[in-house]
Amino acid sequence: MEIAVVIEPHDGGYRARCRHPVAAEASGHSRFDARSALEAVLQAHVAGPFTTLPLEVTPQQPWIASAGSVPDDAITEEWLDAVAEYRRQRDVADQQSLPPAQPVP
Repeated sequence: MEIAVVIEPHDGGYRARCRHPVAAEASGHSRFDARSALEAVLQAHVAGPFTTLPLEVTPQQPWIASAGSVPDDAITEEWLDAVAEYRRQRDVADQQSLPPAQPVP
C-alpha cells in the first residue's frame, strides 16, 4: 500500500500528515523526523506493509531557481582560479610526500 504524506514547515519544525487510509499527523525537528514519527503512528493503524510517498510543501522561494549555480563575474572567476591554484599546490605537496617508486625486478 502506498500512502501519500504531506510534509510542511510547522512551528519551527515540520509536520507530516495523511488522510488515507486513516487521518494521522506527527511533528518533528526535521522532515525525516516528522515522516518517521508519522510512520510510527500509522504502524498502529495500518495492517500489512506500506510505503509513504512524501509530498513537500514549501513557501514560494524565488531564489531556488538559481540555487547551486555560480555567478559569472570577475570575483567568482578569481575565486575559481585561486581554488585551482590551491589544488595544484596540494597535488605537488602530496606527490613530494610519497616515497620514491621502487623499480620492478
